[in-house]
Amino acid sequence: MRKKYGLLSRYIRSYSKSKKKQISELDNKKENMKIKLEEELSKFNNLLNLRERFKKENEKYDEIYNSLIQILKSRGIIFNIKNDSEIQEWENLTIRNVNSVYALVNKKGESIHNIDKKYGNTIKYIIDNYSYSVTIIRKDGNLLKAQFRILEK
Repeated sequence: MRKKYGLLSRYIRSYSKSKKKQISELDNKKENMKIKLEEELSKFNNLLNLRERFKKENEKYDEIYNSLIQILKSRGIIFNIKNDSEIQEWENLTIRNVNSVYALVNKKGESIHNIDKKYGNTIKYIIDNYSYSVTIIRKDGNLLKAQFRILEK
């Protein structure tokens, strides 16, 4: 009987030791998972903050964009152009893409003024999304003033 109790007691100690080891490993895993969770939460909070900052920045840019569009609608942009052709006051011009440069073109299809390349994307956006008007508003000797305006749809 003593042998049975000794054997049983050894088995219980071995089993107990094994379970304690498993519990210890699970506790370590739990701690590691807590650390990883805290890191991920920190990253997530940083991303939320970044998202909010970008939202505010985007709202600011939308406000600036809308005010610039309103200026274009109300006042327009004035181009000073050398008069090399027979263009009259109040003549309408169009904007065309000529050799990857936007140009002001008269009704005969002659290019009278090239718009700087740095404004190309802006001009393309306006042409694609808005109605516009380009009109010669003044003719002084060999200088023309053309007004570019965005029209209400």
